[in-house]
Amino acid sequence: MFQQIIRGAALLTVALTLSLSATAQTPARQKAPKTPRTEAKAKVSPEQRDEAQARRIAGQLALDDKTTGKFIPLYKAYRADLRKLRTDSKTRAIAPDSLLSDEAAAAAIKADFDRQQQVLDLRRNYYKKYSDVLSAKQIRRVYQLEARRPAAPRFSRKAQRPGRQQGRPTCPMQAKGGNAKASCCK
Repeated sequence: MFQQIIRGAALLTVALTLSLSATAQTPARQKAPKTPRTEAKAKVSPEQRDEAQARRIAGQLALDDKTTGKFIPLYKAYRADLRKLRTDSKTRAIAPDSLLSDEAAAAAIKADFDRQQQVLDLRRNYYKKYSDVLSAKQIRRVYQLEARRPAAPRFSRKAQRPGRQQGRPTCPMQAKGGNAKASCCK
């Protein structure tokens, strides 16, 4: 009987050792291959993105073909000028705040103000150009729609579960759909 226990323990040890060595030899988890959708998204140039956004805005403004034909090149030029301003400001490398002297921090703040003023001047300039094509209400709507540029879709577990509320309930009774005035909610 004692020998059977020792044999069983030895077999168990051998099986455990083999399973551990087999899992240790499996290759590391590799990244998932790119899907055609992610590859196509990566190949979209900023100019193509601006064209698509201009068409989306023109559609939401319900512009006719003639006005759309004038608006799209104007909007693309505006976005290109805006992009140029932003890339020019990004080329200045600024040290982390903890490493900046007071003079350098003041200079960085002033540079930010200058860039913001350039963006404002650009918007004013294009407002004048837009006013040849669009009404004031439409121009205002363009700026509102531009501020709400659609971001890349984000996938989260919460979004994938139907019927799930944002955030967690504050007490277990609320989670079960029970009385919100339960003793744990006081």
